[in-house]
Amino acid sequence: MHSGDVNDNGRVNPHRPSLTRAAALAVAIAVLMGCTTGSTTSSPPSTGPVAPRPIPAASPSPSPLPDTPVVPLPPPPTPARIYEDLSGIETTADRAHRYPIAVMLDDAPAARPQAGLSEASVVWQAPVEGGIPRYMAVYQAKDAASIGPVRSARLYFVRWAAEWEALYLHAGGPPPLKLWLRGDQDLVVNADGKRTRRVSWRAAPHNLYSTSRGLRSYARTVGAADDDLVYDPSAPGAIQQFRDGAAEAGRGPERSRISLRYTSERVAYLYDRASNIPLYDAARVVCPVLLIRGTQDGASADPEALGLFHALRNSWGKRYVILEDGTHFMELEKRRLELLTEVQSFLEE
Repeated sequence: MHSGDVNDNGRVNPHRPSLTRAAALAVAIAVLMGCTTGSTTSSPPSTGPVAPRPIPAASPSPSPLPDTPVVPLPPPPTPARIYEDLSGIETTADRAHRYPIAVMLDDAPAARPQAGLSEASVVWQAPVEGGIPRYMAVYQAKDAASIGPVRSARLYFVRWAAEWEALYLHAGGPPPLKLWLRGDQDLVVNADGKRTRRVSWRAAPHNLYSTSRGLRSYARTVGAADDDLVYDPSAPGAIQQFRDGAAEAGRGPERSRISLRYTSERVAYLYDRASNIPLYDAARVVCPVLLIRGTQDGASADPEALGLFHALRNSWGKRYVILEDGTHFMELEKRRLELLTEVQSFLEE
């Protein structure tokens, strides 16, 4: 501090500038001018008046744009729903209009349970000689790995199959009908015994079986390929239209039952009103299930038992047991002790 900055009382005089601060101010101005000129050497400060720097005019503010309405994108188109011709059940486009295949199926007690009925689009049932009923299963959208037992033809079943000029699989029939089917007729495509085989686990005549794959392969060789339909599915009135499923209130009484009495037996159909499906559905069974089959059981085939086992997909703790040399009546035979042991073991788990 300079001595002239202190008054007589020893205090700093605020009204007298300090030489030190003036020198520091001059150095700061010199540095600032050097930065603005870009020169590394300092030049003496100008003693003349400094011209004011022009201030750039402010750019005009952009005028606000009018509000652009937001147009929502249209939703993606809903895929068209495809329905099978014969049943009206929803399916895929490649299966909805396949050539119909009709198969005669046995319904004698020794032929039960049949294979392939669940995959059929339409099932006809009618009695034949002796009052024993017989089925005709017509396939379109679904395929069956096993179909049978295949049995002989009857004229009234042929007339029903002729509605679509279906490929008609049967195993023989009355001689006049067999000759007519093999002749120059155009009601059905005759497939007498084609693509069938005899199985060893059932006694004749209840042991003739076929497959959807084999029948469709044969159909392509006899003018019954999928492109050879005798009707136009898109033509008005060509196919009987099906109504949508009714609301539960309009589905009839609970646990509806249709019962038919034939000469040899009574046949009943049960219907579940709430689910709008047949009463029995293996997928709805959730409790443990034990399936036991004997290797000599002529009324139950191993593929059918396995099919039921896999259909019980919601059953926890299900079990499938095969007993050697057992028949459909194991509880009365020499293997009954093994049968009862399996049942007891299952119940004790």
